[in-house]
Amino acid sequence: MALQKISEYGVGDVNFDSMMLTLDATRRNSLSLSEMDTETIPVIEAGSIVDIGGALFVANSDESISTIDPYTSAEVADGMVYVVLIASGGTAAAAFTATAPVWRGDYQGYYKSSTVDKMIGKMYKQGTIYKRKTVFFGKFEYTKLKVVINAINNVTETFQVPDNNWRFITFDTEEIDQTNSFDGTEFIAPVDGLYKYNLYFYVGVDSSGYYSLYLCIFKNGTCINQRSLSIYSDSLHTDINLFTGFFYLNAGDRIKMGMRHSSTHPNTYFYVYGAEGGTTPSYFQIEEIIS
Repeated sequence: MALQKISEYGVGDVNFDSMMLTLDATRRNSLSLSEMDTETIPVIEAGSIVDIGGALFVANSDESISTIDPYTSAEVADGMVYVVLIASGGTAAAAFTATAPVWRGDYQGYYKSSTVDKMIGKMYKQGTIYKRKTVFFGKFEYTKLKVVINAINNVTETFQVPDNNWRFITFDTEEIDQTNSFDGTEFIAPVDGLYKYNLYFYVGVDSSGYYSLYLCIFKNGTCINQRSLSIYSDSLHTDINLFTGFFYLNAGDRIKMGMRHSSTHPNTYFYVYGAEGGTTPSYFQIEEIIS
């Protein structure tokens, strides 16, 4: 089987009507890969609708993805692989390829070169194992995530940071801790895997002037991702920052969040705001990317 071109449907056909409602909601397409939360080879699920070069194609049943790379005619090698749909006449066939796509703004999608071979997703292949499955929606990438921890500050933390010394931030209220991996300051990875972190900092200083404030993610005691903030204040100043990224962790790896400031303001008080007073609290969240 292959995806069928939508023009083969007539107006009034129940599948066509359903498709139009889907397009009204999504604007471009409705696409699902099965087995997003497993390591098995996926299929394009029945009912998926994809725009390829301005023409619409629908999967009337689950569509298998060939492991023969259409551009090399050989079994696709291990590593990052992409799912490509190649349109020909009234059908489109799916296959894995190691060839990376390019963005086509005129068609709002990822293509190999022409507009008949659209890339709809990617994943990491290791033998018969397929990990980190991702679906493309325009430039947006959807990967299935599981929230491991979500912790917030309810009480504002006030401290003086010694010159160029790191102070580790406490998040005093755990809203989610599925694996009992967080003690308020430190996260310990429960299993090997790829994780996404989201840090929302609502910070402030207590006096006027220019300030250089530094935030960093620490892994096993080493700063691995630092962000600097340049703050000017003529009174009590607040600054909001969303700090997000990815890292691979082995089980037992330890993650902390640190803060320091430059040596030019050694006596300044800094705040990491909590929920008191009705403000949006600082929070720390880690999500495991499901393979």
